[in-house]
Amino acid sequence: DNMAQYGDWFERISYVLANYNRIPGDIISTERERNFIIENIKTVHHEYTVSDGYSHAIIMGIVASILNILARSIETRYVEDANDTESRFGEILRFINRNLTDKSKIKLPALADRFGISQSYFSEYFKKQSSDSLASYIVKSKLRLAETKILHTDLSLKEIAYQLDFTDSSHLARAFKKHYKMTVSEFRAQGGNVCRAA
Repeated sequence: DNMAQYGDWFERISYVLANYNRIPGDIISTERERNFIIENIKTVHHEYTVSDGYSHAIIMGIVASILNILARSIETRYVEDANDTESRFGEILRFINRNLTDKSKIKLPALADRFGISQSYFSEYFKKQSSDSLASYIVKSKLRLAETKILHTDLSLKEIAYQLDFTDSSHLARAFKKHYKMTVSEFRAQGGNVCRAA
């Protein structure tokens, strides 16, 4: 189903756009991956030009591969950056960012159970590692995805709020203004050109 494929692509693109600037340096960690992406972009262009009966499927496969490589590189860097202090914390960040739209997986009890940390200590542990509370980190991560959807889609604020599991559009709008010190409309008008909080 092409629509499902495109939906999955956009969620991957949203993830990459929302997180690439949170990590210093280049998100492509190896020359092999860089060359793979370059050659495959050339192949996409060639297939688009040729456009025979196989081209559509080939292009879809290549785009999916490139997006997955970018997403994997970002996730790997999360883990590597956290390894300086606590390797398990990198895995926690990666898990949260992969499951931002599934509230049941990123609630404190579920996270504590998954990563073998007592519920009573988990919040303290998270804040010690990130200097941010779990709830605040999740909201900020969701807002980064909201940024991408606000700037690059025609979705209404209500639809974005629903996708990111905010209570409603007003809840999203309040959280957005609190974090960015501007309204969604002002953010869109400036093309996302704001100084983002950490």
